[in-house]
Amino acid sequence: MSEDREGEGNAKIHGRTSSARLHSRSIAIGVRPSKRVTGEMAKEGIPVRYLGSTFVPDEERCMCLFEGPSAAVVRQANERAGLPLQRIVEATSISSDDVD
Repeated sequence: MSEDREGEGNAKIHGRTSSARLHSRSIAIGVRPSKRVTGEMAKEGIPVRYLGSTFVPDEERCMCLFEGPSAAVVRQANERAGLPLQRIVEATSISSDDVD
């Protein structure tokens, strides 16, 4: 199932489920290609950035946050990195600095 929503310059989040219990160190190593590939794509003129990941061990789920012009560009980055994904959705990040 895939939900691709287009939006100029919006953040995109995608999720993946791990079939094995992993710890945060393994996930950090596993998402390393995301940073490398998005750096390569930026050098090629494709505006996409890997912003980070959140791992929820009890649910065996990893959610990765990217910034890019479209879900298709984020999908391309993950395919180039050889990383599986379940779906891509638009997301808004709110930091503690954004809250009064």
